[in-house]
Amino acid sequence: MGKLANSIIGEYFSDGYVEALIERENAVGPSLRVCIRAQDRADSLAAISHADTCVPKLLADMAAAEVLATKAVASAIPATVLDIWVEKDGWASYTCGFLDGEAEGTLVVVQRNKDGELALA
Repeated sequence: MGKLANSIIGEYFSDGYVEALIERENAVGPSLRVCIRAQDRADSLAAISHADTCVPKLLADMAAAEVLATKAVASAIPATVLDIWVEKDGWASYTCGFLDGEAEGTLVVVQRNKDGELALA
C-alpha cells in the first residue's frame, strides 16, 4: 500500500467510501481530502491501491479543475479544490469551492473521466 493507506482517517462503508487526508503538493492551504469509493473493508484495499495509482494524475489536473470551476461562476477569485472523489471505474471528481469574494461558499463539481478529460458535473 502506498501514500493513501497511511493517510486514511475514516471508513464510512455504510456511505460507500473511505476518507484520507494528504498534504497539498505546494503546501498552500489545508490538507486535501481524498474520498475513495469502497463498499466494505475487503473492497477498500483494492480501491485504495487503485486510488494510489490515480492520485498523481489527479493532483496534476487540480489547477485545470480550479480554472474550469472559476470560469463556471465567472469569479474574480480563483476556486480551490476542497476534495477529490476517486471512483473504481477510473472516473474522479473535484469539489471546488470559493473561499473569498463574490462566490464565497459556492461549490462547483468538476468531473474527470477515465481518459483524463475534465467537465463540469
